[in-house]
Order: sequence, then structure tokens, then C-alpha cells
Amino acid sequence: ATGADVTHTVCDGEVLLRDGEVTTLDEDAVRSTAASRAAALVERAE
Repeated sequence: ATGADVTHTVCDGEVLLRDGEVTTLDEDAVRSTAASRAAALVERAE
């Protein structure tokens, strides 16, 4: 088995991963923030 086989994770009674989806953070918000920060980094590097 590998990490890719994990579908559910519980730690200290809290479900962290359900059906392969992270339950503890807003993935869309993380992606949006990462994209805007990456764009700002590229601008600074130019």
C-alpha cells in the first residue's frame, strides 16, 4: 500500500480526510492564494 491508497484519515477523533478529500481546509482558497502569490513572485523576479 502507498499514500495514494489512503481514503480516510482520523487523528485525535477529527476526520482529516474523507473519501480522498481534505476536510480541514478550504482547498479552493488555498489554490487561489497560491496562484496570486506565485504571480506576485514572478513579477518580482522579472
